[in-house]
Amino acid sequence: MKTKQERKILEYNYDNYQKINWSIFIITVLAIIIFLFQMPMKLLNFGLIVLFGLVISYSIIMMFSKNGLAVKNNELYKADFFLGKLIFKSKVKLSDNPAFSILKLRKRQKVIYSVASPDASYGLISYDIYLLNEKHTQKKCVMSLRNEMSSKKASEFISTYTELKFEIYSPDFS
Repeated sequence: MKTKQERKILEYNYDNYQKINWSIFIITVLAIIIFLFQMPMKLLNFGLIVLFGLVISYSIIMMFSKNGLAVKNNELYKADFFLGKLIFKSKVKLSDNPAFSILKLRKRQKVIYSVASPDASYGLISYDIYLLNEKHTQKKCVMSLRNEMSSKKASEFISTYTELKFEIYSPDFS
């Protein structure tokens, strides 16, 4: 008997700045491959064509993949999607975690290429989904999202398809 898998695609894995960094990486690798193409060996050229295809394919999939959630047999999975198709999923262990919460956090992302200031960074707000124990003293991060609407969709999905209940994070250390 085959069970149906429910899924929710939420948002892109990478923001625009990170996609630019991927593009710089791709251009660098392609420049190296083109440089190696200048060598006269035919076997090397065939290998470079295969490598070129793999690098381009992998980079496009990574740059435009989206993260999301999937549920199958009452088990929650963190999933990656490309063009609406599931390409990777990892199981989220729900043991000893009857509840979940979404925490709004301010974070900083380092800028990789900055000549003027080597410690340059930009601020962002993330909505982190945490699994909580009964007293909220232990938390385990499931995923981070950049969009509040995506976090609400994730919350509805988790509440609907798992036995976890949404609670406001309030640790009880007594």
